[in-house]
Amino acid sequence: MGYSYSESSPPGAGIRRRGLAVIAALGLAATGVAGVVLAPATSAATVDDGDYAGLVNPFVGTEDEGNAYPGAVVPFGMVQLSPDNTSTYGSTSYSNRAGRVWGFSHRHVNSAGCPAAGEVLVTPSTTEVPITTKRFLGLKNQAETERASAGYYTALLENDVTAELTATERTGVHRYTFGEGDSGHVSINVGQTLNSTHESSITWVDDRTVEGQLTTSGFCWGTPKTTYYFSATFDRDAESVGTWGNEGGYNAGSESSEVAGGNNGAVATFDTSTDDTVELTVGVSFVDLDGARANREAEGVSGGERVSFDEAHAQAVGAWNEALGRFDVTMPDEDQLPIFYTQAYKSLLSPIIGSDVDGRYRGLDAEVHQADGWTYYQRFSLWDTYRTQATVHGLFEHDRATDIARSMYRARVEGGWLPRWSLDMVETTVMAGDPASPWVAENFALGTVPDDIAEEFWDYLVENATTAPPADVDSPGRQSAEFYLENGHIPFYFENEPGLGQEYEEYRHGGSATMEFAHSDAAIGAAAYRTGHDADADAFLERGTNWARLWNPEVSLTGGFTGVVNAVTPAGEFVSAPEKSSVQQSGFHEGTPWHYQWMVPQDVTGLIEAMGGEESFVERLDYYVNIPALRENPGASPSTWARGGSDYYSSIGYNPGNEPMLGTPWLYNYVGQPAKAGDVLASQLNRFPNTPGGGVGNDDLGTMSSWYVLASLGIYPVQPGSGIMALNAPRVEAATVTLDNGATIEIAAPGASSSEPRYISSLTVDGVDHSATWVDVSELQDGARLEFTLSESPEGLTWGTAPADRIPSVSDPLRAELELTGLVDGDLAATAGEDLTADLARAGVSVISGPAPADGAVPVEGTIEWSTGDTSPVTVAGQDGAWVLSTSARFEEAGTHEGVLTVSSGLDTPAFAPAAFEPETLRVSVVVEPADGGSDGSDSSDGSDGSDGTDGSDGSDGSDGSDGSDGSDGTDGTDGSDGSDGADGSDDSAGSDGSDGSDGSDGADGSDDSAGSDGSDGSDGSDGSDGSDGSDGSDGSDGSDGSDGTDGTDGTDSAAGADGSDGTNGGDGTDGSDGADAPDPGADPLPDTGAPVGATLLAVLALIGAGVLARAWTLRRAGVVHK
Repeated sequence: MGYSYSESSPPGAGIRRRGLAVIAALGLAATGVAGVVLAPATSAATVDDGDYAGLVNPFVGTEDEGNAYPGAVVPFGMVQLSPDNTSTYGSTSYSNRAGRVWGFSHRHVNSAGCPAAGEVLVTPSTTEVPITTKRFLGLKNQAETERASAGYYTALLENDVTAELTATERTGVHRYTFGEGDSGHVSINVGQTLNSTHESSITWVDDRTVEGQLTTSGFCWGTPKTTYYFSATFDRDAESVGTWGNEGGYNAGSESSEVAGGNNGAVATFDTSTDDTVELTVGVSFVDLDGARANREAEGVSGGERVSFDEAHAQAVGAWNEALGRFDVTMPDEDQLPIFYTQAYKSLLSPIIGSDVDGRYRGLDAEVHQADGWTYYQRFSLWDTYRTQATVHGLFEHDRATDIARSMYRARVEGGWLPRWSLDMVETTVMAGDPASPWVAENFALGTVPDDIAEEFWDYLVENATTAPPADVDSPGRQSAEFYLENGHIPFYFENEPGLGQEYEEYRHGGSATMEFAHSDAAIGAAAYRTGHDADADAFLERGTNWARLWNPEVSLTGGFTGVVNAVTPAGEFVSAPEKSSVQQSGFHEGTPWHYQWMVPQDVTGLIEAMGGEESFVERLDYYVNIPALRENPGASPSTWARGGSDYYSSIGYNPGNEPMLGTPWLYNYVGQPAKAGDVLASQLNRFPNTPGGGVGNDDLGTMSSWYVLASLGIYPVQPGSGIMALNAPRVEAATVTLDNGATIEIAAPGASSSEPRYISSLTVDGVDHSATWVDVSELQDGARLEFTLSESPEGLTWGTAPADRIPSVSDPLRAELELTGLVDGDLAATAGEDLTADLARAGVSVISGPAPADGAVPVEGTIEWSTGDTSPVTVAGQDGAWVLSTSARFEEAGTHEGVLTVSSGLDTPAFAPAAFEPETLRVSVVVEPADGGSDGSDSSDGSDGSDGTDGSDGSDGSDGSDGSDGSDGTDGTDGSDGSDGADGSDDSAGSDGSDGSDGSDGADGSDDSAGSDGSDGSDGSDGSDGSDGSDGSDGSDGSDGSDGTDGTDGTDSAAGADGSDGTNGGDGTDGSDGADAPDPGADPLPDTGAPVGATLLAVLALIGAGVLARAWTLRRAGVVHK
């Protein structure tokens, strides 16, 4: 096979097998669920000795266009020290099958499809003349001697030199053990790399230290030049040194060489007769030579002594064990452990550290900047990594992710625009679409954007998605921004015709780029709601539906389907190419319309509609992934699937190795058929074997490996910016993932399979049944426990099938209209210290768009806050297809209390979505009477009462004798209603209520006139209450409270004109109060009539009874005013 693990950590070392005891420990039942409920595999295995690094196989992905490098690196390390033997688009730096190497260089790109880097190539030799150019050295007995693990690589060369590599963050550490012979050479080549090399220089500082720099360029095409600096020191003095230059010949004794391009390098020769090992530490920097030297001294020296190879190796292993150890997983069998930890390893290689130990870094403007208190990261393959790796880092490496997010912010500040695909200090402009937007949106959603830059960074994000970049920046941004915003699509220009199609990928990939823009816009909209940027949200969510502008309903497809996405020309015409057309014909980059039609996770409801309904949608999706074949041969890739990740245009079947299709399996979670996702995922996960050809093509700087980690854990971020984590049957049997905040995500999935589909029978999250096919990422960030019950058959399973269990489409949120109607008018009346209960409003809600709730009703909720700052509970009850909101309140103090009732949606709205409708408010007014006895007129009657003195507050009750409420009848001196105590009209009535004396007060009840004359307690002018109706003891005012006519019965003063409560209005015969009976404002309100005491008492009792009825009526018609 051409590779092996490090001999210190053979496969299976430190692996502990777990049996059926796991199920008892988890407390899970094994019966009583549809399908066959599974117990843990008897061969289940976990890492017992903490040596996670030893399980990593860096050779995975070094073949079959995987473009991986197998060398030594630490998590996110600046140095990637690895063997080189090729430099093509199909194999960018190393091929395991080649069986030979040029040497070992210090910079590599993790699994991208274009060659780059390869700076400072070190090659050991034993020939008489040292090697001074790229020359192959065979690998001797490769199958047994070439080995690698996390942070370590070794190989035996044909010259019997054993090469060993390890690394720190900013240094590469070599050890060469020479075979028989008296001398050995170590050549350092700075004139040849894996792409274009320009000027270079190298200088011997002394007999063990050599320093220099080289300028390189190139990636998928030409790029701006960048300079790489290094400072290298051996563990002992060389016996002799020399250099070579353009002529290629070795110049013994030469101490320096500088060339404008071409061959260049230096050689150290050592006496190996008594000491056959040579160690070399190489510090590197993107800033300058001082930075490279400082990096080497900081990480290569400890306590004044050089850090040895073994010490550096131990540090690298420790770093990897810490990084990988956060994933403590149990796999169904031990063969799966290396696969999981290898993929986890690959997810943690990029982006790389870009700042030196002193914090200096070179930004996208090629200038030097300073990172104080944080680490600068660079190398962003955003078109790939926004889909998976951004989530892996933000969720599992949160602290580091905050520095990575800050680095992206600095890239915008210094580079002038957000990058698309930045290779260290340069923008390569590779790929299409707008990948920076969803990457940034995902970081906002995950909370990794530091607070001090958040608002400015958000503004940059919006700017990036709505405007074209300035002409003087390297990033292409959205060149078509203006056209896109106006027309909803990117105009497609053919690549083989002069014009924009030849100038920008965005235009020649107009079809796929439009799909990407829509996806990105929805990510911004969802993140806007999550982060409180609501003003930006709706416009971006709406643009998330722009994919539909490409839908051509007239296209006939294989399988009998109709309609698909097509590129659209500037004139608005569809470009309908054959199903398997190349990008030049179709305008779809790295895929066909068949593939891209599914890249609409933000608007699956719209896609379902375009495809003719849910049944048609599922039928087409089943055809695309070939469900019949998956069911017939579980775990195998159907022949209709693409052969490899870069098999873009020769198949209309599923391509599981291409980024735009990565979320396809979870589309079944949107339509209530999550079991089928299990069928697809089992086969897709099986395309990651533990071999050099393992994987599905390019890992693309951690994209595919991050996909594997997430899918194996049973969670996947289907829509960036939303926080939606789709759920699937995990491949791990158990996992404990430790987060940076100390919390843990625990996953239990007894019976998980290493090769065949498993289906979720039930799930609990933190002990609570969870039937939804997704969780919000916030449910995981502070720790969670997910316990899956799995079945080996989908038959009879109901988990995730209900409409409410589906993943929502963020660009099609539920939107509703609220119709709010007050149930009462006027003021509410209450008595101090007593409960007031009243129906306040009726709320009708109708769905305008988006999926209606399962029961069809959009619930509401209400809150009410009083002017005192207090709140009262609001209850909601269904009634005749609407909601009635009621409240119960108690006021301890008399007077008028104003409140605001706020009615809002009662749906449990996801953080990424708007409320179903905007809240509306109603104003509520309550007039509270004293509990026993009253107050004087000025206390009890304010302008809102609308009562004039004539109408209800004079000593004689405002009623004529015929009503039984004349002065002798209602208020005599015994009752304490003398002229000085009445209710002053100016206090008694406001223009709005029009309350007359019908609710007035008679002295017999011990309440003062003014309390009885409050419009909210009584009746307005339209009530036409006579004295007997409105003046009972409970509402009235007795003389003991002191209501004097002088104070309260001035007709002119007691009623504002708007009330209609003037003296005439409140005291005429039609109102039950004969105006002629109303006392003169200046007269004694309680004239001595000489009426018998018995008659007076009967009249008083009658008034009391009438007052009780009047109060009941008052509560029924309590007042609410719509704001």
